[in-house]
Amino acid sequence: MHQILKAIIILTLELNIYVCFGCAMGKLRFFPEVSSLGGRLINGFLGYHFVFWCMALPCTYLKGSLHFTKIVWTVIICVLLGGAGVLFHKEISRAYKDLLAALWKYKCYLIPCLALHAFILYYVCVNGQTDVDARTYIGEVTSMIDTDRLTGINPSTGLLINTIRLKRSFSMFGVNSAVLCSMFHMHPLIFCRTVRAAINIIMLAVVTFEIFQCVYRKYEDKREHAIMALMLAQCCLFLFTNSIYTSSSFILYRAYEGKAYCSGALVLIAIYLAVRLCGTNDRKFFLLIFIGMIVGMSLSASAGFILPLAAGSVVCAYIATERKWNYIIPMVFSFVPNIIYIMMSITGFAGFVLEG
Repeated sequence: MHQILKAIIILTLELNIYVCFGCAMGKLRFFPEVSSLGGRLINGFLGYHFVFWCMALPCTYLKGSLHFTKIVWTVIICVLLGGAGVLFHKEISRAYKDLLAALWKYKCYLIPCLALHAFILYYVCVNGQTDVDARTYIGEVTSMIDTDRLTGINPSTGLLINTIRLKRSFSMFGVNSAVLCSMFHMHPLIFCRTVRAAINIIMLAVVTFEIFQCVYRKYEDKREHAIMALMLAQCCLFLFTNSIYTSSSFILYRAYEGKAYCSGALVLIAIYLAVRLCGTNDRKFFLLIFIGMIVGMSLSASAGFILPLAAGSVVCAYIATERKWNYIIPMVFSFVPNIIYIMMSITGFAGFVLEG
């Protein structure tokens, strides 16, 4: 029971940090303004992992310890949250008031929707697989905590290694898990199978709901349509689990892995940002797409190939139909991290040498 309560507290804290990040990003003029709590949560999720990536990548390759990284990240979070609380407390409180008002107004639709997602969260946390991949990813986090090193340990053997493969070169997902486990004194197995998995499911639900709101925007009661469509979409997760390589299988049984984030929340976030770009003609969304591409690679190497296809297909179709030729250059710029990564993969770049 103690571990369950701790997991709920950490999950609540992480989601609130995302909201604070999203409110702060909305006040910066080079980011598009977002009024909905879901939109702020999505932006905050991207901003949180982007800032962590910018901090953790140098710490990793400069051979910083996990303890040092944890201290630096704690300071950054405290400063950002303190600043957001002082400068944007009205926007944050208004976002939660709007949420409570929406919960009351649409309670007949939201009660079964919340019950469905409570079941999905329970199912995901209880039925998470512990196969070779799972033991490798969770073992990587455990190795970081036990050795106080961010990399250089083979999680399967415990031996030191002096290189890191390209597919792991830019991924800081495991480092983020290790930092949070060390910060809250929680075992990686419990943390990954509860908090990590729950965040994926919640973000998947939020971005799916936001996409459906865009689809039903011409209807006055669009939220009711969006809630019902969300419930149907989430129920469909259980219909396509006959293969370990479907996105449904990843989400239901391996939701704590970076690939599951890629096949779940991140792909839909890329599509959502592209749809918002096309619907508003606000070129500031290209910056969010750029950040989303980096966040994708920081969570999973597979995202380096998949996310540009997800967002690029929507934007390219819009450019072709609306003849927005001036969107080509910013679109290419937003995919620069992925282009570099793909070219490195094609040319056979092996990775980085860590130590002599």
